Amino acid sequence: MQRVENKDTRTLALIPARAGSKGIPNKNLAPLGNKPLLHYTIEAAKQAACVDSIVLSSDGEAILEYGRTQGIEVLQRPKELALDDTTSDKVILHALEHYQCENLILLQPTSPLRQAWHIDEAFERFT
Repeated sequence: MQRVENKDTRTLALIPARAGSKGIPNKNLAPLGNKPLLHYTIEAAKQAACVDSIVLSSDGEAILEYGRTQGIEVLQRPKELALDDTTSDKVILHALEHYQCENLILLQPTSPLRQAWHIDEAFERFT
């Protein structure tokens, strides 16, 4: 797999991580291998060559604070965009009201096995 080296294109990785969860309470901060579930997505985004910036979108202050400790940008999401039936497109549109980018990569934190090379390969196929 060839690494993506196109840094001329501003690519934003958006990580939507709401606080509420019916199945597993506070799942985005739940430990997986002694690290919060969210950690794995943040690290993959940081290591992906195609990603220029990372934004964590959440309605939960603990999640936003975790994002701050990881050195990424955070975006407070309104409660009406953090409901069980809120669609990803609404979360994306909210982020685009605050950030400009040429490309946006949506990275769900519930995919902890995703690696940086997966992101780069998908982006390469997209472009």
